[in-house]
Amino acid sequence: MAEKIIFQGKGHVELIDFEPASVGEGQVRIRTTCSLISTGTEGICFMRLFEPGTHWDNWVKYPFSTGYCTVGVVTELDASVSSISLGDRVFVRCSHASEHVVAASRVSVIPDSVSDQQAMWAALAMIGSMILPTGDIRLEDDIAIIGAGPIGQMALRWCVAAGCNTMICDPVAMRLKLASIGGATAVFAGTVDEFGMAIEEHFGSLPRIVIDTTGAASVFAKALPLVRDFGTLVLLGDTGTPSEQRLTPDVIRRGVRIHAGHVMHETKDWFEDRIYRTFFRLLASARFSLEGLNTHSFLPKECAKAYALTTEKRAETMGVWFDWQS
Repeated sequence: MAEKIIFQGKGHVELIDFEPASVGEGQVRIRTTCSLISTGTEGICFMRLFEPGTHWDNWVKYPFSTGYCTVGVVTELDASVSSISLGDRVFVRCSHASEHVVAASRVSVIPDSVSDQQAMWAALAMIGSMILPTGDIRLEDDIAIIGAGPIGQMALRWCVAAGCNTMICDPVAMRLKLASIGGATAVFAGTVDEFGMAIEEHFGSLPRIVIDTTGAASVFAKALPLVRDFGTLVLLGDTGTPSEQRLTPDVIRRGVRIHAGHVMHETKDWFEDRIYRTFFRLLASARFSLEGLNTHSFLPKECAKAYALTTEKRAETMGVWFDWQS
């Protein structure tokens, strides 16, 4: 019997048994080794931190299979599958469960140079990578990032890999230390209300690109004034309360543009498999550091404890993951 982690209601999580599916045409079976909690997205889902009528409200129905960052080993495959072999280590965007049966086309093989605990960041890395096409990131751009949580850390590292000068803001010292390890040019310990003066002092002017990774509706209006005239604010965090986001005169008076980045914003040039391959290659070449990001691990049977931590003490966490092998 297989096991999976389910949200049974607001603030109620359980590990339950389920009967795994048979492998069909073009499919593979994956035995999970580890899966990473997306503390932002899953936190919103777990505590229903969203307004009625939003896409969150339409998506989160109980019982709700949570999670989307899974690494495992291929243990069975359909005879028609030729791109994957038995025993391959793979990444797949699937919920927290001990095994999965999925289409082979959804699976990305992990190179030997990348560990399971590195590879489980691939989905969050994909979200962070959306700043590149969305923000029109250029070589040696000056970029200010608001929020140094998991998505902020990923966005930062793509900017660093692209050769940008980055300054990141967060009130939590641990997050800023990890941002420095990840290559931030400068860090600012404080709130977005205080960030503007620090940005101008550091860069000498307001930057062309500001990235809001917080998912906090109140940050939106405070981020718009931080962008130079005709620059771009990239929204990379998806708020559960969009009605609380407010435009400011910066949009009309100064021509500040607003672009949103989301994991679903793939293009013919920047798509899931390519992003994962690029992410793995940057990891192997030490151009994308995940050092120190995995802060807490739990057994699946400890899921209630894991989500209590990410709900009550999220600022003390970064990479919180489930070990399905122990």
